[in-house]
Amino acid sequence: MDLASMSSGERVRALRKANGMTLADLADAVDVSVSMLNRIELGRRPLGELAVSIAAALGVSERDLTAPPDERVPGEVREAYCDQLLTRLSREDDVSIVRGTTLDAYVPLYFAVRRGIVDANPFAAVRYVKPRASRKSDHGVWSYSDLCAIADAIRGQWWEPAWLLSAFGGLRVSESLGVKADEVRALSVHGVPVVLVPVLRQAHPRRRDVSDRLKTAQSRRVVPIAGPAAERLAQLAAERAGDWLTSDGTGVIVYRLTYVNAVRSFMRDSAFDDHPVRNLRNSWETYMRWEWCMNPRFTEPVMGHAVDGTTGTYYDRPSDEQVAGVFADAYKDFMARKDMTA
Repeated sequence: MDLASMSSGERVRALRKANGMTLADLADAVDVSVSMLNRIELGRRPLGELAVSIAAALGVSERDLTAPPDERVPGEVREAYCDQLLTRLSREDDVSIVRGTTLDAYVPLYFAVRRGIVDANPFAAVRYVKPRASRKSDHGVWSYSDLCAIADAIRGQWWEPAWLLSAFGGLRVSESLGVKADEVRALSVHGVPVVLVPVLRQAHPRRRDVSDRLKTAQSRRVVPIAGPAAERLAQLAAERAGDWLTSDGTGVIVYRLTYVNAVRSFMRDSAFDDHPVRNLRNSWETYMRWEWCMNPRFTEPVMGHAVDGTTGTYYDRPSDEQVAGVFADAYKDFMARKDMTA
């Protein structure tokens, strides 16, 4: 693969295909839309700050993607490449049949025309058809019992704390990485172990950095977690005092993509349903409403959502302990119902 003679977008496309990744796979890995990634590969959008995360997802250095094309590559090599491509495509009976590979031909021939290697681009007249994502978004969720089983299986993984925060506290992926161990407060409410976790920052989505800027003003909140997950988080917080709650041992906040890939790798090799890690938040809301029978007026603020109405906006100001009590009681009621139906 002659990356030196390619533009940045062409390198992304070539490396993505070499890794056996679809547009949707790479877009999901770097948390961008398929259309944005497609524009990058077409050369219609610069890599910019996405270069770091895309390079990491493709297993190359940032320099491999951003280095300027090597103009010393002989024109004969580019001409031979174009001729080979034209020969391969000309075997088809109809150009419309090869619309899926038209882009592979159009881009290099476009530059070949500009540089005088060939006289014309035969694919310039072919209407470009925007590629569809190769897979639909995964909207699957786990039940509370599923999450408890997974929690037992991941015990000891370096990313366990972040996963627990999302699965049993509903934190967003980046928020789950931004919690420090010393900030976790453990208490017992009505005989139920509870931890209170303040959401004050989040991991930067594009690089290994932390940001105090959250998604919305309501995202700055304190999240109660009740039950066995609270006991485990309190234990992990004590073990990792003075460090990030989720740490890979470097002392620096974990890169979001590193965490997502680690969870994805574990889930694909396990017997559990394989959904994206971001679906933990959906799972939390679903089992809170339909298994724990929690009223949305209690779960919405914990998720960092604005509560509608004058009362919710101006008057409702419960203490952290009061909120913890509601969730502790909901956990007790859920377990009591579960024991009655067992």
